Amino acid sequence: MKKVVLVIFIISIELCNIVGAIDENDLFQKREKELKEIGAHIRGAVLQHDVEKILKYIANDGIPCNDSIIPLNKVRKDLKDRNSWLYCYLFSAKKFEKIYKDVLYPMGLERFFREASDVQIDVSFMEIKGKKKSNYGCIRYKATNIEYAPEFCFFFENGKWTFTDSLYNCN
Repeated sequence: MKKVVLVIFIISIELCNIVGAIDENDLFQKREKELKEIGAHIRGAVLQHDVEKILKYIANDGIPCNDSIIPLNKVRKDLKDRNSWLYCYLFSAKKFEKIYKDVLYPMGLERFFREASDVQIDVSFMEIKGKKKSNYGCIRYKATNIEYAPEFCFFFENGKWTFTDSLYNCN
């Protein structure tokens, strides 16, 4: 009788693990779909120079950047300042390439989107300390005709995806 109870107990634990794995797989598929949609929204926002659509993905306390936080008000200001690194990277490719271009950012995002062919959005998830793997995702835009592949990462907190430090050049 003890063996039967033990076997039933082990089987029930394994079934819970299987169900948990299926639920987690469903969660990753859901989150991947959400991030691809965000990738499409960001592309549209860049091409339309729509600051408000970009701001939708900024946390209320701002964006982490190395060991500090860039406050939301500063992000908003940078998105409207036609001379800031952020504005130029997103919306003014010619100016970005003249003033800010470097090895990590060889072209402005606007130019990438205008010139890229067959753009795919790849999604990856990473485990970082204090965050579940499914709550930290990155999107990477890949084009068949451009080597540069812009990438943005996001946290999922309080029911919403927000940019990590990947929106700024925090190096």
